[in-house]
Amino acid sequence: MKNLGAKLALLKKTSGIGRSREALPQPDHKIQTDVRLQEVLEGEFESTPRGPILVVRRNFPLAQRHGRTVLRASLDMPVHLIQRLYQGLEGFDMRRTLFFDTETTGLAGGSGTYAFLVGLGYFEEQGFVTEQILMRDHSDEPALLSYLSRRLESTDTLVSFNGRSFDAQLLSTRYQMHRQSTPFQERGHLDLLHISRRLWRWSRLPDCRLETLEARVLGAPRLNDVPGWMIPDLFFDFLKDKNPAPLRGVIEHNRRDILAMVALCAYLGELLLSSEHPDDPHLCLGLARFWSALEEERLADELFRRALVDRRLNEEARERGQILWARELKKRKEVEKAALLWRRTLSHYPGNLEATIELAKWLEHGRRDFYSALSLVEGGLKDRTITSGVRRQLEHRAGRLRRRLQEKREISS
Repeated sequence: MKNLGAKLALLKKTSGIGRSREALPQPDHKIQTDVRLQEVLEGEFESTPRGPILVVRRNFPLAQRHGRTVLRASLDMPVHLIQRLYQGLEGFDMRRTLFFDTETTGLAGGSGTYAFLVGLGYFEEQGFVTEQILMRDHSDEPALLSYLSRRLESTDTLVSFNGRSFDAQLLSTRYQMHRQSTPFQERGHLDLLHISRRLWRWSRLPDCRLETLEARVLGAPRLNDVPGWMIPDLFFDFLKDKNPAPLRGVIEHNRRDILAMVALCAYLGELLLSSEHPDDPHLCLGLARFWSALEEERLADELFRRALVDRRLNEEARERGQILWARELKKRKEVEKAALLWRRTLSHYPGNLEATIELAKWLEHGRRDFYSALSLVEGGLKDRTITSGVRRQLEHRAGRLRRRLQEKREISS
């Protein structure tokens, strides 16, 4: 129930929607609060058709390091490769792209959740600029959205981390609530979470959160960072006491998110353009999946093989890697090679259902070895964890194999 009063007060201020803040009288304490905000957060108020909004702007040189990479290197990210995986990125130009990230009053989404801080980042001729748009309270939201629309007008594409599913959807909802057209649907959007999961899902990382990748992959751990779960409460505290000091940590957290995305793009570029394979077998497995999706068969096979022969690969990743490689080989009609992988998988992981079913199919149709196929299927039926749908599929296959074996015996006799 903490800060419930502040949350209710935030919701009650919807009557200010669409009115110009500049037309309203500003009491002295409000002016004092605004001056303190500017001083503490080192921001400036910018004019918009919907009123003034606080913007905290910082400039970074292109040679600025963020962990193992420099910001400039993200300009060389091979977008032409990523375009083949994700639609809507045609004509992607990093110099006309807007990085964005939000800090919100909660993670539930819907009309009751607000983005009280929107962080932006973009390249200019001499460097990289971050801008963070901060609401003083809910009546600032029309101005925040107006400023964001103006910034989006000069960009063609977007980069975020989980922004396609969350941030863009939330902001689109807020635009609709204020009867403004949403500027997100008409722009290509590269969500770095998706490609990160493709590459690091089977790694030794505890998760694929941006902060985890920043610390463990980019080599830029955060020190004295404000935890994400604390950020909504810090904003609600500000609504109550108007003390902006704790918001400095929120601003810094959001700025680091923007810089981490730029650095991640730089690292992805180095990774995908390198002529040498990484030493980590788990990352090799992720890259094998990436190149498989692009139908770069030789490179994918080389990476699958390199990952699977490495003793450092954990068992879960090894089992999954063999199945993924077998799928690719089957897709290419190289079923004999896929069958070797299914056999190898079952020799080490006898409960693997996909290998059981696929090898049984191959034995039945490719080798007409009905007895071995039936043995595999009956073994799969002993697994009590299989779903009812899979059980019906296996029982149907077992029945057909028994009939074929019976017919074969009758012909032989």
